[in-house]
Amino acid sequence: MANSLQDSSGEFSRGCSKESRYVARVNKKSRIDMKAKEKAQDLINEYYILAESINWSNEDTQKKAEKYNDDLGEDVLYYWHELAKRSALIAVDEILGLIFLSQAEINYWHEVKHEINQL
Repeated sequence: MANSLQDSSGEFSRGCSKESRYVARVNKKSRIDMKAKEKAQDLINEYYILAESINWSNEDTQKKAEKYNDDLGEDVLYYWHELAKRSALIAVDEILGLIFLSQAEINYWHEVKHEINQL
């Protein structure tokens, strides 16, 4: 996976700081113009991408992780799905904890949370 992200203008932010790439991603993805179901799937997909981008500390650790994934077979897909789903729920709960949300935004994020639980 490439170490670059597209910002809201479609430009790649390779070489930017981690914080600025995060801001670009949040600005792109946090708009409420997405349907709640689409946003729920988008959040889960973001956590899958994050899991796939793990840089192992050394080759031995990477080989062990690959072996565990092979040993788990289809169960590893369930594990990653549940991890991504729970991570997305944590993110939505954090958003709902913000004090400057309008009632429409609160309702939207509750709907996103409901959709995440349906996936």
